[in-house]
Amino acid sequence: MITDTTDVAATDTSVRNTPHSGFTLGLITGGLIGAALALAFAPRAGADLRRHVADAARDLGTAASEGYQTASSRVANMVGPFAHNVHAVREEVAERVASGAREVEQFARAVERG
Repeated sequence: MITDTTDVAATDTSVRNTPHSGFTLGLITGGLIGAALALAFAPRAGADLRRHVADAARDLGTAASEGYQTASSRVANMVGPFAHNVHAVREEVAERVASGAREVEQFARAVERG
């Protein structure tokens, strides 16, 4: 009978830290990952595979379209007020340029008359 608890703890730790414990854990983990990959990439019947690919493509198209719509509305919401201001500034600049052109034309006529 073992009465010293330090011997039991040392024995328990030595069993867990054997060189084979890491290999065993890796073997089990690798087996699980391999099984998951095998199920994911297992061959399917032609019609089933075409349906799966079509569904995936449709889902991707839907997600891309929704993403575009979301981004487009966000940009429109951010740019809308800015675009209105740009339009107002453009109109004001055009009006001032036209006014300046009229003044230059009047000055040119005045110079011609002498």
